Amino acid sequence: MALRAYFDASVRESSNLICVTGVAFGLQAAQKANTEWQRLFNDKICHMTDLHAGRGDFEGISKEKASNYLVGAVEIIKRHMAFAEIVSFDFEELKRRLPSGAITKYAKKMQMGFETPYALACHLAMFSLAYNTRDPIHYVFELGDKGQPGAKKYLEFIAEDGGPISKMYRIARRYGRIDSRCLKGIPARVS
Repeated sequence: MALRAYFDASVRESSNLICVTGVAFGLQAAQKANTEWQRLFNDKICHMTDLHAGRGDFEGISKEKASNYLVGAVEIIKRHMAFAEIVSFDFEELKRRLPSGAITKYAKKMQMGFETPYALACHLAMFSLAYNTRDPIHYVFELGDKGQPGAKKYLEFIAEDGGPISKMYRIARRYGRIDSRCLKGIPARVS
């Protein structure tokens, strides 16, 4: 069995908190969840920040309707997910301790996976997801999170490298190559 893991972040600037959640689904369960998600949101792309703030596709939405969307979304995820991992911490405290100053090309690419709070939280969530399974994992990241491009480049680098970190994350491969569905930065509908 292969898994598809969706990652998204939430940041509370006022309290310096970042939270990254990775939710793993079997591939068929991910397809079912996506179909139900599209039905629930009438094919709108749902960014929870827009839903909560009443912006974008949710401009002018009532609190009751927003609440119904949220309850429905949580039910879809709970019904179809295999498991989830959540990483949360004070990003201002952590930022002072993140690595910087890499000199070699290899070190610079490795540093991308740990130089932002988002990237580090993704690393910890991916490690935890992979620890709970022996199955290959297709990683899908929500676009727009601060630090997402660097984290994605880091993952592409370690997947191509094929070394111990790639194996630790259980990055899905097909026919000796990285599966085209792996490591995508797409506007995921499950966000």
